[in-house]
This record gives sequence, structure tokens and C-alpha cells, in this order.
Amino acid sequence: MVKPFPQLGFHYYPDDQHYTDQDLSTWLPVLASLGAHWLTIRGSARRAVPEGFIKGCIESGIEPIIHIPHPVGKIDEHSLRPILESYSRWGARFVIIYDRPNLKDHWANAAWYTKGLVERFVDLALPTLHLVRSSGLAPVLPPLEPGGDYWDTAFLEGVLKSIKRRRHQSLLRDLNLSFYAWTYDRPIDWGIGGPKEWEGARPYRSTEDSQDHIGFRIFDWYDSIGLNVTGELMPLICVGSGVNRRYTSATADQHAEQSLSMLKLMESSDLPTTVRNLNFYLLACESNHKDYDNAWFPSVGSPISSVTALHKYFSKNKQAVRKPLRHYILLPEGMDIQEVVSHTEVASILRKHSPVVGSSPFEARLAQTVTLVGGNGELSPSIENDLNHAGCNVKRISLEEQAEILEEDVIADKQDQIQAIINRLVNENGRREK
Repeated sequence: MVKPFPQLGFHYYPDDQHYTDQDLSTWLPVLASLGAHWLTIRGSARRAVPEGFIKGCIESGIEPIIHIPHPVGKIDEHSLRPILESYSRWGARFVIIYDRPNLKDHWANAAWYTKGLVERFVDLALPTLHLVRSSGLAPVLPPLEPGGDYWDTAFLEGVLKSIKRRRHQSLLRDLNLSFYAWTYDRPIDWGIGGPKEWEGARPYRSTEDSQDHIGFRIFDWYDSIGLNVTGELMPLICVGSGVNRRYTSATADQHAEQSLSMLKLMESSDLPTTVRNLNFYLLACESNHKDYDNAWFPSVGSPISSVTALHKYFSKNKQAVRKPLRHYILLPEGMDIQEVVSHTEVASILRKHSPVVGSSPFEARLAQTVTLVGGNGELSPSIENDLNHAGCNVKRISLEEQAEILEEDVIADKQDQIQAIINRLVNENGRREK
């Protein structure tokens, strides 16, 4: 077991509806298996994300980034303050208010069309940024749409200059910038080096001999803007990054290849030190949502190939990811633990190790040790090979041979204990399946 990648994270669901204890117990092991350290979660200006979810993430080594994509306009500070203070009290550090204010449809009441857009945004943002900071949290400018209806680099530069001109120097020193970093069917090193490297880049147009910031390396450009305006390097927080299906025609293999390249970048020294994190978009999503195609887990037990690619990379490079489960008994689909509990080896594992019992090969990948119950006909060799590649210690109990029956005196001594274990496992598996 090793510590997670310090900059690796994911964007959770694209809504604020999945914060139950069951959600937490489902996804924390998955995040641990991927070495994640950050999680973007959607919040609301009207109610807080539950305390148990926030604390559960933090206690598991996951840093929450709470994003409140409220329409750009005045927010009721009286209602927002106790929410922010609760987040701070629970251990959160980063709350981002608003989302992509350089898009016209993100403004409330058609306010976009009034003159002085940047200055009016600063009028709205300053009170919320000060409120966030006074609540004990780090102030963060909201992420912008790369390009956008109002060119994002010009918008960001104008906002920072306005805050500086208004003499909010203390706020500028504490301020974080946030960003989205999509590939846009371009190489992940597109635009590397920022405006110093690509002096010919201009807003709203591109030339054949120059690259721009519309790509994964957008942080190089924001880095340069922050330094030029404030004279200091400003921390950068990623809200979402990677191969966004809205902006790309990448195949599944290309998605995996580019995601793996981003992971390797986090391991290298080529990522600017100002970039706190890179959160892959999107961990999970409801099937009726427009971003369902971006989900790394269309369902809990059926990840896309990029997940397998990361796991194989960890295994190949001896970079063992955290295994949150100690032992897993993998049953063939449709088999119940009651059918094999009398088997000597199964009963012994139940008594000694209190394993998780289920029929999900993916869930089994999260365990240090996996016991397969069944022959090749029930659980194929490919499943066993996949678990070995995932770094699991795998052994198999064949049911083709006659099951051994426990001696009567052993049953008498252990019956109550085994039944208690079975009841617990049934309850736990029932909660996961809901």
C-alpha cells in the first residue's frame, strides 16, 4: 500500500444528489484503488453537502473541492455564511463559487448584456471571495470556459487587474485560480510554455504557425497571466480535466492513452509547481445526464478501459495502488454464500478474515487477497488473470470436487459465529446493491 498521487483526483457526479453513506462506502474504495487524492464535488448556495460525506473524504485522504455553480449574480450572504463556516469546521479548504462567468448563459437575468462585464463580475465576486476567506477557507476564482463567449484569458487578466486596482492586495496574496483542462483532440503538450513560447497567439483566432491555450496545458497560460498581473505565482486548482466527450472524437483506446499520459505527467517534474491537482472528468454519472458518456464508471462494476489502463500501469511499474479491502470471496454470478458455507476452506476464511463476499470482479480488484469460489467453468481464467494483473493475491477453491463437510463438533462450536458473519455480509452486500 502506498500513498496516493499527490495531484491526482476526479470530478465526482455532475450534480449534488449523491452524498449518502452508501455513496461514500461505494466510491471511497474505488478512489483509493486509483490513487486519488482530490475530489471535485458539486455544492449549492442553499444547503451544505452533508457533513458525513465531507469528513469521510478527508479522513480517507481525499481533499474535497466544493464547487457551487450558482448563476452569476448576487448571492444571499446571510444564507451562504453558515454553509461556508460549516465546511471550514469540517476540515474542507477549497470552495469555489460561480462557474464559467465568461459564458453568457451562466449569468442570471440576462445581466450579460450590460456594459462593463468584467467590472460587474468583480463587483459580485469580491464580496463572495472575502466571505469565503473570512469563513476560514481559501478564496478561489471560478473556472472559465476555454475560449468562451468572452475570451477567457482576457477575462482573467481583466479580473485580476481590477482586483489589484481596487487595492485588495491581501486578497490577491491568498487567491487561487481554477481551471478546466480539456484535450480538444489535440496532443496533451499543445500550447506548452504559454504565451512566452507562443507569442503569435491572439484572442478568437489562431494561425498555422502558432499554438494557443485551448488544450490540456491551459494552466501554463493562466500561470503566466497571474504572474504578469500580480508579480507572484498563483496556485492553480483544477475543477475538471482530461478527454471531455463534448469536445473530442477520441476512441476508448485514445482516451486511455491520453489519460495515462496525464498520469505520467503528474509523476514527472514537468508539471508546474503551482498546479495543485488534476481532476479527471468524470468519475460517475446518471445515465440520463448529458455527460454520461464522460463517466469513467458508467456503473460501479463496469469501468471504462482507462481505469484498466491505470491499474495495469500501477502494477507494471510496481506502483501498487491502495487496496482498501483485505480479503474478497468472489462467487460466480447467481451463487449465494449460503450454498458454499459448509465447504471447509470457505468456512475457514469466513471465520478468520471476515471477507467481503460478492460476485463483482471489479470490486474484487480492490482487495489484497481474492478467493475464487468455482472452477474455470464458473469463473473464467481471464478473471483470474485480470485480478493477478491488478496486484491481487489470488487463489481458487474448486467446487467441481465434492465439498468437504465440517465435522459436527466444529459446526457446534462455530455455528453461531459463522451465522453472525453471514448476516453481516448479507447486510453489507444488500447496502451496496441498493
